Amino acid sequence: MRVPRLLRYLRPYRFRVAIAIALSFGVGALTFLSFGALIPTLNTLFGAGGLEGVRQDTARALSHVSPDFGTWFTGTFFTSKPATFATLVLVVIFMTLVRGTLRYLNVTLVGTVAIAAARDMTNQLFAHLIRQPVLFVEREGVGTVASRFTADADEVVRGLKTFTGTVFREPIQFAFLLVFALSISPVLTLVSFVIFPLIAILIRQVGRVAKRNAKRVLAHRSTLLSILQEAFFGIRVVQTFSAEDRTADRFRDENARLFERNRRLVRVEAATSPAMEILATIGISGALLAGGWMVFDGDLDAGQFLAFYLAVGALYEPIRKVGSAVPRLQGGFAGAARILSLIHI
Repeated sequence: MRVPRLLRYLRPYRFRVAIAIALSFGVGALTFLSFGALIPTLNTLFGAGGLEGVRQDTARALSHVSPDFGTWFTGTFFTSKPATFATLVLVVIFMTLVRGTLRYLNVTLVGTVAIAAARDMTNQLFAHLIRQPVLFVEREGVGTVASRFTADADEVVRGLKTFTGTVFREPIQFAFLLVFALSISPVLTLVSFVIFPLIAILIRQVGRVAKRNAKRVLAHRSTLLSILQEAFFGIRVVQTFSAEDRTADRFRDENARLFERNRRLVRVEAATSPAMEILATIGISGALLAGGWMVFDGDLDAGQFLAFYLAVGALYEPIRKVGSAVPRLQGGFAGAARILSLIHI
């Protein structure tokens, strides 16, 4: 299936999608600022650079908002180490609350758009099928047609929520965290990314396996619905010819095939996250060792080192989420392909 055919159903909601993307940028920016606030917080706690150094660094950072704001803020709230530490902690908490609110609005908006697009798609499908010759429905089977409105439509909703949500939101989050890590130490950031090509290969392989199995899962579900339709709509015929055992065996065999395909999808999804965590840990450990030597040599202070370590750890979270979202995305594309195949007959 060509993705643009599916994305056409998002056009009526492009303004909402744009707002969702803008909210994602807001979440990313606040993440960047939250990690930035950790450096003076940690330096205050561990005494790196002294209180005056923390004041100067904070005033310099806030001067981008207003030349006088940084001086006023640090002079008012950074009167002592305990007051400075408490102020910075409250700032981090406030930014976290705002970021959580923006993320909630983003997820809600994305979910609404996905449900609306799937509704429009199934409305178009029904209006098209109701005008088809009777022989078409008889040939396809009621169960096969009905599965487009149930299982396939559910997969489309999951896929669109993933596409308009995770696929946009997490790379934006990744970009802001990457900029923050690079601002502290480009060398350490590159060291932590040595393992990144392997993660990219893993995500690609997961996508291939998930796509293949998602199509077959939906096909098996469709066949099960056809068996149910034939059995219960023709229950008199089944019982008249004593075909109960044969029909039950047919259902059991198809259900076993569906179970096997679902089990393969579960294995893929279950293996993706741990594999990415292992690879990420290897990359972070390399950066941790190199960063430790930089602290010993005086090239990094304690606040920068700890903030970098936390940022790089968080940097792999968007990658993990994108990798875990690939099966859902492929399932959505497979469901959309099955629906569109009937719309465009």
